[in-house]
Order: sequence, then C-alpha cells, then structure tokens
Amino acid sequence: MLPSSVSGKATDSGQGVTPYDGLEQRRVPLRRRFVAVHLTLSAGSVLVPVAYAVVFVLLLAPGYAAARAIVRRFGFERPATLAIAYAVVAVAGYAVFWCYFLKPELGRLVSLGWIVAGFVALFVLWRERIPREEAIPLALTFAVGLFYLAVLYLPGTAIGAAQRFFVIRPQDNIIAQLFAEHLFQGADLRHFLGDWTSSDRPPLQTAMLLLVRPVFSFLRVDVGIGYEIAGAVAQLAWLSAVWILCARAGFSAVQRALVVAFMVFSGFFLYNSVYVWPKLLAAGLCIGALSFAIAPPRLHRDAGLVLAGICAALALLAHGSAVFFLAPAFVLAVASRRLPLERGLALAAFAGVVLLVPWAAYQRYYDPPGDRLLKIHLAGINAVDPRPAAAAIEQTYAQTPGYQILRNKLANVQTVLGGMPLLGSATEGEPATGIDRWRLYEREQVLYALGVLNAGWLVFPWWWFTESRRAARPVDGVPSEARRSIGALVALAVTSTAVWCLVLWGPGTTVTTHSAYAVEALVFVALAAAIAEVSVRLACVVLALAVADLAVTWIAGSLRDAWRVSPSIDPAMAVVALLAAAAAGALLVLGARTDEPAPGAVAAG
Repeated sequence: MLPSSVSGKATDSGQGVTPYDGLEQRRVPLRRRFVAVHLTLSAGSVLVPVAYAVVFVLLLAPGYAAARAIVRRFGFERPATLAIAYAVVAVAGYAVFWCYFLKPELGRLVSLGWIVAGFVALFVLWRERIPREEAIPLALTFAVGLFYLAVLYLPGTAIGAAQRFFVIRPQDNIIAQLFAEHLFQGADLRHFLGDWTSSDRPPLQTAMLLLVRPVFSFLRVDVGIGYEIAGAVAQLAWLSAVWILCARAGFSAVQRALVVAFMVFSGFFLYNSVYVWPKLLAAGLCIGALSFAIAPPRLHRDAGLVLAGICAALALLAHGSAVFFLAPAFVLAVASRRLPLERGLALAAFAGVVLLVPWAAYQRYYDPPGDRLLKIHLAGINAVDPRPAAAAIEQTYAQTPGYQILRNKLANVQTVLGGMPLLGSATEGEPATGIDRWRLYEREQVLYALGVLNAGWLVFPWWWFTESRRAARPVDGVPSEARRSIGALVALAVTSTAVWCLVLWGPGTTVTTHSAYAVEALVFVALAAAIAEVSVRLACVVLALAVADLAVTWIAGSLRDAWRVSPSIDPAMAVVALLAAAAAGALLVLGARTDEPAPGAVAAG
C-alpha cells in the first residue's frame, strides 16, 4: 500500500500537482544539503539488485518461452522474441486481472501458477541455446533496467521516483500500485482514490504487476519497492520494440546500436522508465504494433497482423494516449496501400475487440463513467462532470468562440515547438534556474526531451536532399530501405503530432507528459539513424554529449532535489549503476558487430 505520508488526489492532466503530506519534515534546508549528505550502505544495496533479477525473470520467463515457440511456428525473426514476450506477458496479466476481479483468492492462485511457470521456463531456457542475435536485446534490457534502478536509488531506497529527480511530482506513478493492492486485498474498487474512479485509467500495468505480486512477500521486499521494480520492468517494453523496429526498418547493426544507445542514455527514457506511469509500456506496445503490422512478405502475414492487433489493443489498455499514435499510423498504412484490407486485418480487429470489450464493460457498468481524462484533455473540464464525454466535449466547443478555439490550437503548436512557457503546475516548487530548469524542460517539452539529439534537425535536411538521389541503390554498405524508413517514421511522427495538437483542447497543453510516448520514440529513432547514416563518427560524438547531459543534468544534477528527502549517497548503488551502464555499453557494441539481414518493412510501408 501507499506510505502513510502520501495522500491527496492524483492527476494525469498536469494541472494541479498533488502535494505529499509530511514531505517538508523530511527535507534538508538548501544551505545545509551538502553538509548533511553522507555515504550510507543499506540493505537495499543488495536487496534491490536481487529483487530486480528475480522479478525480471519471473515476470518475463514464461512469456519468453511462449514467444520462442511463436517465433519458431510463424517464422518471425529471432530479435523479435522479447517484443513478442512482452505481449504474451501483458495478455496473461490481463487475464489474471479479471481473475482477481472475480475472486482475489483465484487471482492469487493464478499468480502463484505464473511464478511456478517462471521457474519452469527458466529451467527450460537454461538448457536451450539462445542465439546471440536473440540474447543481446534480452541481456541489454536487463542491464538497462538495473542501471536505471541503481540511479533511482543512488540516494538510498528511502526515496521514491516522485522525489528523486524533481522537488515533487504527482502520484500518477503509484496509481497502478493502488489499483493492484485493492484487487490483491479484495477491497472495494468503487471507493478508489478521492473523486477519481478505478475506471479512469486503463488497467494493463496493474494487471502485469499482479502476476508477480506474491513474490514481494517471499523476498521480504517493501511493497512500494516491489511495485517500482516490476513497473520498471514493464516500462522496458520500449527497448525490445525499438530493437525490432530498427531491424524491420532496414537499419544496419551499427545504426541500430547507435539508435538504442541514444535512447538508453537519455533523461527522457531514464525518468519515464522509473517514474512508472504506464506511458512507456504503451509506447513499446504501439511500436510493436507498427513493426508487426508492416511485415516483410516472407513472414506469416496473418500472424503478424493478429499480433499487431493484439499489441494495439494492449497499448490502449496501458494508456489512452496511445490513440494519438495508433489512429494516424493505421490511416497512413491503409492510405499507402501497405496494410491490405483482407482476412488478416479482420482477424487483427477481432483480437483487439476481444481484449478491449471487457474493460469497456467495466467502465460502463461496474465503476462508471471512466471518462474523466477525456474531458480534461479534450474539453478542458478538470472538475468531475456528470455529462457523457461526447456531450461534454460537444457542448464545450459549441459554447466557446471560434477565435478562442483557434488560439488554443495555435498555442498547442507553439508549445510543441518550444515557443510557450511551461504550465504553472509543472514549475510549481521547482528551482527556476540552471541545470534544474533544463531538466524540467527535458521532462515537459517535446523537442527539449530529445536533448543534444536535436542536432539531428541540422543534419536531417542536408542528408535527406543530398542522399535521396541515391536512394535506389545501397550506398556505403547501408541499404537504401533505411533512408526511406527514416522518412516514413518522420512523416508518421509529424502527422501524429499534428493530430495531437488539433485534438487536445489547450491552450498550450501539448507537453510531453500528455503525449503518446511512441511518437517521441519515433523521433529519437529517426534523428539518431539519420546522424548515424551521415557519419558514424559524428553520431558517436553526439552520443558522448548525450551521455554527458544524462550524467550532469539527470544523475548528478538531480541529487540536490533528492537530498531534500534522503540526504545520503549509497556507494554500492553507485557501483551497480556504473557496472550496469558499462554492461549496457558493451552489449550495444556487441550488437553493432552482429550482422543480421534487414527486411526493410517500414520502408515498404
């Protein structure tokens, strides 16, 4: 359950940051921070890495074993195994969610069955030989998760993600924990969190957490830390999805390694992987849906489309913002005639509907209305409103002068381009200058979130116009499909962003925290790949600057805020962070030396 010091209402709107009661009593005065800070070795120094390893294995192992069977049966490429495994785990978690809903005792029994299956799967996988091209994304995901958690708990395990990088954040990152604990304890879900209902946010992360909830008791780990670890493992779905997207886009192994490196060593992915609201989980599933929908002809077409439909539905069950990516992606794919309207698409739609209908029924009949976030983001209605969402949105537009609506949308565009000030709720209580301000902008603004990778915007136009003449043939050993894929990804990102600016009510609400993170991920992929194609050396220089930005702005620069809550440094966690980062770097170098055939599916789309 939640710590006793945490109370108040959660908000996903970014308007009205929730305070944490009792937090001031634990803060260290600014002028005393450095005096009070001390080195502290704690039990968490050992417990967190061990608990992470156990949760990572038991959560993913059964799904990974099933995914290997799917890959063999339908002919998917081996690097897709982990991305498929995340989809399998998500479906299993969703099923367990409904078991808990029907009867908590049944849910606990099924969770224990999943844990047992994890040990069995681990034994089976241990005896099998996992090829290098399949093992690298799996090991990389593990190393990155360990690195992120070690950075989070660098000041000790007494701190939470809401206070680690900023003075204070709303408790959106523990809503899935609240929901899961209500289900696990058999509490009434219709008395959830103040005037928020349990149906206001989709359940997928809660469902995945419930798969391994009994493990926390076995490990004697604090429930809050256990949920943080499991939530971080869930967010890491983005990494395996990007890995397979790069393969499908026709990128070389070096390009792919550089793309993933830019993302791994960015503040955006660090922060959102440990501040475990389910937005990166949704992003990973969105990118997985895109990758499997636009499949190379040699692969089983119907299986790829069904898998894409499942991933798309799961993305919507993770976070509603996924619609800002999925809808434009579907329209563009159909318009380009690369997503055939045939049997496979019908099967994909059926699979998606089967997954979505139970949650829609829960929202409508069990704990209605479940539409508060729609009213906040699409109509600017922050208070509880009894009207149906469609009626509230329609009436809001009808009652607002046209010139004001236009101003709202223009302000949304300006915000995306960095031309508007941050929302007041985002800056409340935060330092106004220096590194702290830069970190705040990287959290909130779409372009700032790219960090030094924004250098890619200077490279991209020159590269595009000079290289497009040679797109019909391989150049410098890089398939021309990669160039077309980069253009397609940029087009999808721009289209999705335009739809987002138009649909959100505004004014100026198009901040990163309200976006579909899959769109941000696509921009990372496209810019990093473009720089790498122009010059690998240039990409390495920019990557070194990105790593420096991460170290200075996010890891070291955020400690002053963290020391308000936990005025210490855990040297063991510092060692774990360095070792995990080094392991991730080594795996990326190894991945860059792994030659794999690149299907170029995104380019075809």
